This record gives sequence, C-alpha cells and structure tokens, in this order.
Amino acid sequence: MRLLPTILGAALAATAAQAALSPDQIEKHHHERRKLGKRAEAVVGSPEGFAASATGGAAGSTVYPTTTDELVDYLSSDEPLTVVLTKTFDFTSTEGTVTGTGCAPWGTASACQVAIDQNSWCENYEPDAPSVTVSYYAAATLGISITSDKSLIGSGSAGIIKGKGIRIVSGASNVIVQNIEITNLNPKYVWGGDAITLNDCDLVWIDDGSQDLVTLKGNYIHHFSGRSPKVAGNTLLHAVNNYWYDYSSTGHAFEIDSGGYVLVEGSVFQNVPIELDSSVGGKYFTSPDSTSNAKCSTYLGRSCQINGFGSSGTFSSSDTSFFSDFSGKTIASAETYSWVQSNVISEAGIGVVD
Repeated sequence: MRLLPTILGAALAATAAQAALSPDQIEKHHHERRKLGKRAEAVVGSPEGFAASATGGAAGSTVYPTTTDELVDYLSSDEPLTVVLTKTFDFTSTEGTVTGTGCAPWGTASACQVAIDQNSWCENYEPDAPSVTVSYYAAATLGISITSDKSLIGSGSAGIIKGKGIRIVSGASNVIVQNIEITNLNPKYVWGGDAITLNDCDLVWIDDGSQDLVTLKGNYIHHFSGRSPKVAGNTLLHAVNNYWYDYSSTGHAFEIDSGGYVLVEGSVFQNVPIELDSSVGGKYFTSPDSTSNAKCSTYLGRSCQINGFGSSGTFSSSDTSFFSDFSGKTIASAETYSWVQSNVISEAGIGVVD
C-alpha cells in the first residue's frame, strides 16, 4: 500500500470571475479545481499475490476532498477515481454519540476495555460480566463504503481518517488503499468500530466464485486487543511477512471461524501471548518446520518460510488439507522472518512510500 504527490494547476485566473457566478456555479468551480487543479498523484508500485491485476481508480480523475462529506461522496461515486487525502478528515463527532448499557468482562479499571452490547453480545457471550454504562461515537461503528474502481491514497504522511473506518463490501471490486492512517475508533470499547471491513469484494479480497482470496503482506500490526484479522465465510488468507507486536494479555492475533482457511509464513510474533483465539472453526497452516513447509511446493511452487516467535504463545499447525485452493493462483513471494524483523517496521506505515 503506497502513493505519490500533487501540482497546483492553472485555475487562479478564474478567481476574479467568481463574483458573477451563482453559489452553485462557484461550488462547481471549486469542485473542478479540486479534481483537476493539482497534478495527479498515483499508486506507487504494484500489488502482489491474489490481487495482482488491481488498478483501482487509475482510469479516472484524481480528486482532492476537503471535507468529510466530499470524501464520502467521492468514495461512493459510480466513476473510477483516485482519491488523495492531504489532511486529517475527522469524523469523530459527525454522527453524535450513543449511550447505553454494555459490559465489563475484563474489569472496570481505567486501562480495561469494556464492551458495547452489539447484537446482545454481553448476554450471549459474557453473561456473568458486570453491566456498565457505555457512551461512544456513532460514526466509528460503521465505516465509509468504497465502491468499485477506486484508489484511496495519502499524500506523504498527511492522509488520516479519524473516527471512522472504511468498508469494501457488496460486490465492490478493483479497490486500492495505500498510505493512509485510520485512527480513534472508540478505542475504549470492544465493538467500537473496525478500521477496514472486507466482504464480498474482488481484487481487494478477490472473489473467485464463492470464495474470497486475500494476500496480507508486509504489514506491521501492533498494540491490538484482538481480531487482527478475523477470517471466516469461505475465505482463503495468505499471511506472509507480517509483524505482529505487543498485544494485550487477553488479546489474540487471529480469529478463524468456520470457512476460514489461513496460511501464515515468514512472519514475526513478538509479545503476542495468544496468536489464535481458542474458538477455532476453520483450518490453518503455520509453517511449523522444514518437513511440513516443503509440502507448500506442490501448490505454491516453493517451500513455505518458518515464522519467528518472541515472548509469545504457541501457534502450530501442519494442516495442508486446504492447499489445493492455492492451485493456479498468483502467489506472493516470501522472505524469511529475520528479514521481517529488520525491514517491516521501518518500511510500513503512513508516509513511507517507495
């Protein structure tokens, strides 16, 4: 995930003529300047793995939203667009707050997360937890929907969405997200909001018939309390060369429900006490040893890379029963976990574009 910069166009001559324009015409003029008045920024590099053919919004205009409403409008547009973020878009209080009753399964001390009672979660999963009053921002609970043929990119280190995530769902295809930061999604609360939701989409999570194919590569995933990611619903995830770091004592990296199939290789787990939630309903392969890893050759065209662990729990499975799902697909390359230790943190994150 990555991007480039911008150029000021020759739109200044129109300023003096604005006095003769109606408010609607002036707004249209500003809209066109935002679309065309800067040199086009573009996605840097090309995707690996299952989404190798994604082009995002390259076939359309490049636009520069200035308000949260404009950002939502551009991302939900029917036309291909490259949407460039040049500042922080703060959605935190745009939809007000919600107050209700939740629960506190992990305690009520100031550092403890508490849970919103979404879909009666407290009653169904934590019936013995004490009830607490919760008050949270509504905007974070449902992300911005991104339609097909979009690139969402940040300019330098300026591209930040605060208080709301993004959703690529309901048949959306050919979407690229690069060099942005999503932050402040009701961090005190479980069920307070998701940064990125992917479901029933193509060339982000590739939808090959009824199956989603996901390549998760080169990411620094840190200071989470759980579900990063959750995999379910007939989804094949290839997690390669990622760095998971410093989870809470009760948090977990993976949640694999029924229909989830996960291959993890060449990755690092540092200070992650629970790599996998105990309620496993799917299948997973963790590249546990050289003998097991050699079996990858038949379907990936190479052996898998072993993972590295430091001050972390046990995460081991040699189940290759789902490997036939990789046949005929474009597979991402893999470095060793020692390469991940040396490179991923310095190369990941907003503003690092190469």
